[in-house]
Amino acid sequence: RVSERSNSAPPCPRAALPQQFLFSFLRRDRIVPLTSSSRSVQLPKMFPTGVMGSPSNAAAGAMMPMMMNPAAMDKVNRELFVGNTPPGTNEVLLMEFFNGAMRRTGLCPPRSSPVVQCRVNTKFAFVECASVDDVARALNLNGIPFLGFSLRVGRPAKYSGPHVPSVTWQQLTGLGLPDGVVPDASGGGGGG
Repeated sequence: RVSERSNSAPPCPRAALPQQFLFSFLRRDRIVPLTSSSRSVQLPKMFPTGVMGSPSNAAAGAMMPMMMNPAAMDKVNRELFVGNTPPGTNEVLLMEFFNGAMRRTGLCPPRSSPVVQCRVNTKFAFVECASVDDVARALNLNGIPFLGFSLRVGRPAKYSGPHVPSVTWQQLTGLGLPDGVVPDASGGGGGG
């Protein structure tokens, strides 16, 4: 028989925890103890000095949710908007098509797979590449014929980085659109 007292854990006072757990921060894969020199964290200059959440920093605390974290910004920079997708397009088919088209045109090495993820909607998709350089090269696939449709390939609306010059699929290959291909009627550009 288990007593009621043994079911509840005894309180663990803060002083009983080792120093390394009191002054540590999370990294991607482990907890890393802070050194005495790294305990004073410098906030970006856009924030007033002091403790976040204190009355003097109420504006800074309110601004935090609006900022994108670096991982989200990196993803936006590695993403493409693909418009004018034909009905029935799925993620695997579009990923394989983009990887194959980039290999065949020399936009990536022969055994490379620059497209790592894809999200498909009814009329558009988002394609995520392994690097920002892969995205810059994939922009040259704008206008590529796919299952009877001319795909519109561009940056998503969230992208705010520099403009990267690119050519269209037709300029890259010197080929026109095949007969019967549904051209992109939206006028080009990104979306999302």
